[in-house]
Amino acid sequence: MYGKCGDIAAACRVFDQIKDPNVFSSAILIAAFANNGHLEGALPVFERMRECDIVSFNTILQALAQHSKLDQAKVLFDSMPEHNTVSGNTILSAYAQSGHYSYAEAVFESMPRVDTITCTAMASAYSASGKLEQAKALLNLIPEKDCVAWNVTLTAYAAEGNLERCKQIFLDMPEKDVVSWTALLQAYSLAGDVEAAAWAFDSMPEHDSIASSNMLHAFASSGHLADARAVFFVRIPVWDVVSWNTMIVSYAHSGNGKNAIDLFRKMGLLGIHPNEITLLGVLLACSHIGRLREGWRILAAMEDDFGVNRSVDHYCAMADAAGRIGQIGIAERLIQEMPFDADNAAWGCLLGSCLIHSDLERGAAAAKRLLELDPGSAAGHVRLSNVFAPRSQKF
Repeated sequence: MYGKCGDIAAACRVFDQIKDPNVFSSAILIAAFANNGHLEGALPVFERMRECDIVSFNTILQALAQHSKLDQAKVLFDSMPEHNTVSGNTILSAYAQSGHYSYAEAVFESMPRVDTITCTAMASAYSASGKLEQAKALLNLIPEKDCVAWNVTLTAYAAEGNLERCKQIFLDMPEKDVVSWTALLQAYSLAGDVEAAAWAFDSMPEHDSIASSNMLHAFASSGHLADARAVFFVRIPVWDVVSWNTMIVSYAHSGNGKNAIDLFRKMGLLGIHPNEITLLGVLLACSHIGRLREGWRILAAMEDDFGVNRSVDHYCAMADAAGRIGQIGIAERLIQEMPFDADNAAWGCLLGSCLIHSDLERGAAAAKRLLELDPGSAAGHVRLSNVFAPRSQKF
């Protein structure tokens, strides 16, 4: 009783008065700790038990999964003398939520009996890993879907881009929650219907950070930056790095480099740590508005100040920045000397700058490297001919 009310201290006092705790009383205390989020209290009780039943094992397994202790959960699951549907569902869901889809599938295939929870969790894993046909086939086997199963079905068709099927499923659902509305919003967004996506967002009985972030992405990806900014500053309850990245990268790609850099600075003032996508967006912004010096400073400070490893994309962004203002030699040297093998994108970036500034010698060299990497590239041959077009026009 005390455990269900959240009074763990009282539950412990009652338990300590028991001279010889049995499996049942120990399982109750473990559940009291686990259900109130106190994994560190549940584990010692479990470890002191002379014998454990399947309920105790499952309670600890669920607590480990809820606290993202996947390695410990796997060890415990493998050590259990027997498994039932609850233990199978718990470890399967833990694998699926952490992205270990092949392990989730192995557990699913080993389970002698499955239920709606099992099929829903596995279908969600299939959908997240791009196996949409398997997800749909599994969901069709569920005779009576609950709201979670309906949402997984809706999300699978949304990911497939099947808007009409999504709309029909949404209408057929006996009950809907914020996840249902968010899946419909995603389906409209993928279909390019931002007005319908906005209608879905405004029709939601409540908004969470996931729904708001999806609406932000829908506006930003369709070029509605004013609407995206309104969602970002007014509708998102908690800013995370993903929402900041969406705004910064959208501003950078649309030529609003100053706004992107201003947001990046505000992000730092609020103590939100940038990641590699954030910094790539800022470098692109610097490139598009000619702030080469600021771009160099950020590139140099990435590892020491932000703890982010530089990638080939970061170097290419700075090569593009140098090339845009005619510093082709610097752009070429950066691509040649970066600690990565330059790919098609890197040489294509340099070639584009050479064409803009009529640097035929470096342009020919870049085109040659581009064709060496992809000899069958029609675009590479066209761009190579473009390098020499100005020269041929003189004769």
